[in-house]
Amino acid sequence: MFDDAIKQITGGIPLFTPTLWVLALSLFGVKVFQTIFGRTSENIIKSTSLSVKTALIGAVYKKSLRLGPQGIGRFERGYILNLVNVDAEAVSKAIELGNLTWSIPIQLGVTVYLLYLLLGVSVWTGVGVVFGTLLILVLVIPFFFPSTPMFARFGDKRMGMIKEIMDGMTLIKVRGWEGIFLQRLEVIRQTQLKYLRTFNIGVTACVIVGQLINTMVPIAALSLFGERQGVITAARVFPAIAFFSMLVEPLIALPQLLRYVPP
Repeated sequence: MFDDAIKQITGGIPLFTPTLWVLALSLFGVKVFQTIFGRTSENIIKSTSLSVKTALIGAVYKKSLRLGPQGIGRFERGYILNLVNVDAEAVSKAIELGNLTWSIPIQLGVTVYLLYLLLGVSVWTGVGVVFGTLLILVLVIPFFFPSTPMFARFGDKRMGMIKEIMDGMTLIKVRGWEGIFLQRLEVIRQTQLKYLRTFNIGVTACVIVGQLINTMVPIAALSLFGERQGVITAARVFPAIAFFSMLVEPLIALPQLLRYVPP
């Protein structure tokens, strides 16, 4: 009787068990294991990324202490500090987010399959909206993504000029060159801020598109399903919305992935 009632509510989709208690315990067990494995995986990834970051910083300092006069002239102090403070952190964050490179395709495939069981061919409308938006982002990303290495490059240049100013402060004061060096430093800083603004605009655009697509995708798929079937039950709407959220999640996470890609 319970199985017949579920099939009637869901439009014919059966459950793996006809017993209500088994279903409740299964859902509770899945949630418990999800929490345990999720926290364990997060702890392992963070420990690994921290170890890699520590090893990189130690290697940079060890190498910098062995630089000769020619190496010191080639690698400025600002460049070395940038390797420690920026690049090592970027590699660490990239390791933390690296699992998304293989988990996202699996998540998309399973989600689309489950949506197909719920909505039939109507799901391809929502999938088409998602991949159409991804195509637009792929065309837009090359315009702002190069700003990341340029921002880091001008940051190194600014740190090098600050070191030069500090080393020659006495001569600069005697000659009265404060305004000249301040103007040069301001030009470099403004150029660095220009690339930073470009990158932030691109990330903001990705976030806005991701939030909009989170609403447009279920509307497109459910509208076509309602047009084909004539009626949409709550038992299909709410699971479909949850699955569509899982489908759009990678799109929303895209700016975070791009932010921590090492230049």
